[in-house]
Amino acid sequence: MTDMISLRNRSCSKKTQHILFVLISGVFCLTVTISGCKEVHFPEHQPKGIRSLATIPKSMQGRYEFPVDSAKVDTLVVTQNEFYPKNEYKDRLTIGDSLILKTYKGYYFFNLLAEDPTKTWLLRVVKPGKNGNLEVLTMDDGHFEEFLNLLSREIQIDSTGQGWDKIYTIDPTPKELIGLIKKGYFIKRFECKKLK
Repeated sequence: MTDMISLRNRSCSKKTQHILFVLISGVFCLTVTISGCKEVHFPEHQPKGIRSLATIPKSMQGRYEFPVDSAKVDTLVVTQNEFYPKNEYKDRLTIGDSLILKTYKGYYFFNLLAEDPTKTWLLRVVKPGKNGNLEVLTMDDGHFEEFLNLLSREIQIDSTGQGWDKIYTIDPTPKELIGLIKKGYFIKRFECKKLK
């Protein structure tokens, strides 16, 4: 199953949620208090076949306000090579082998190598606004079974494993990936506001 996106329904620790949702792309700043999470995994960084960027573009560098939860905000610091929440200075992610950034059709794709035996990639999509803010998009997984049913109308879905560890995979081309974004399979989770 090469070049597949994996949709995995698995349990996430609070620390893993923090890393995955707050740090994955330097702008994916969402802490979710849930007992389990559904996450899209890619066996290859996305969009496949598109060259990686060596650094975070200057237009995205700076400081951003982002929601930690419904009542708290933090400042995200984005530099040329890394990003981190200001209040958690040690939790840094650096562009390199395990964090890959790509751009395609006006979107930025932050790919983070997952910390699991499958060696898959987690993906967040960022759409820069004219005002300097960053919209963070993720696949809509609110009702996982319904989501899979709808997604299967767009693209073939394969699965491996059983029960809680069952992984669902799809194989989009870059054009199909953009199509999934435009058709609403990736939804805006929140917006990071650029600070002056």
